[in-house]
Amino acid sequence: MVSGIIDALELALIAIDDDGHFAGANEAGLWLLQQADGLKLDGPVIMTHSAAEYSDLRNAIDQAIAMPDRLQELRVMLVSRPGRQPLTVAVVQGGNGLFRKAAAHLAVVDPETRIDDRIDEVCRLYRLSKTETTLCRQLVNGRSLPEISGELSLKETTVRAYLKQIFAKCGVHRQSSLIRLLLTSRIPMQLR
Repeated sequence: MVSGIIDALELALIAIDDDGHFAGANEAGLWLLQQADGLKLDGPVIMTHSAAEYSDLRNAIDQAIAMPDRLQELRVMLVSRPGRQPLTVAVVQGGNGLFRKAAAHLAVVDPETRIDDRIDEVCRLYRLSKTETTLCRQLVNGRSLPEISGELSLKETTVRAYLKQIFAKCGVHRQSSLIRLLLTSRIPMQLR
């Protein structure tokens, strides 16, 4: 049951053993490592493209392993990828973690993960129509109301009327509040 939930997470989780080596990962973590784009396996060692980033990652992992019973500050870093946005990597202690042999975990977020499906999920929760959902997607992707009206072949006043309906259904009063709601009101999981 727990392993199914862990595998359904969109967040890539990578377990590190007492020796600082790869000990396992959820499905998202395995996929990320197989891509070798930012983080990759070189034997049992997790590597980065940059020597400086590798040194920072190793130091964070070594600190997490060295102090298993002491609450430590969460170490968050960016791991560069050629021609793409960097991965965000958090290094946390293993403790009673997700994998039995884990002395530390890497929690990895890819900022280029497709967001439209996530927005659709939240829109369904708030019972938004297809047009309202499309409008929400456009707003989250940075489009202005005039741009949205052109893309949807609607008058700007019609787009504003849809936006007011969305505000009422979602209990917000501003576009910024709506976008925050859309980006934070979901469980980051993909159930198959």
